[in-house]
Amino acid sequence: MNKRLKANLLKYGLTGAISLLVTYLYIYNRGFHMGTLADKYKYLSDGFAIPGLLLTCSGLLLIISNEGTFDGISWGLQFAIKTLIPFGRLKKQESYGDFVEKRRGQKVKGFGFVFIVGVVNLIISIIFMILFNQVFNQ
Repeated sequence: MNKRLKANLLKYGLTGAISLLVTYLYIYNRGFHMGTLADKYKYLSDGFAIPGLLLTCSGLLLIISNEGTFDGISWGLQFAIKTLIPFGRLKKQESYGDFVEKRRGQKVKGFGFVFIVGVVNLIISIIFMILFNQVFNQ
């Protein structure tokens, strides 16, 4: 196998394993073995939704962060911290334009697996929700 395939398998596998661990811990703490079939579908749906939403939202945050959405907030916080710290005012404050130019070269790359694993978890959660609704409404 080439290095890129191994790296992708490791990223997807590790992220998937952690999401399955979160799902398992959720359904284990809910008493999965004692409920009805509708309860089991509900626990599985909720269990897959938790890591799915966390991973999907994390991926979306990385995407919008790469587009420069938080540059103004980052620059403002950096300015405030340098202003409030004693002797911080002695350092020359970087202009906003220079800060944005520097940040454009520091984009995060290779995080698509977070978003993809999250969406897969959400799809599985939706499938279990549909099964729950079919069993519950009978």
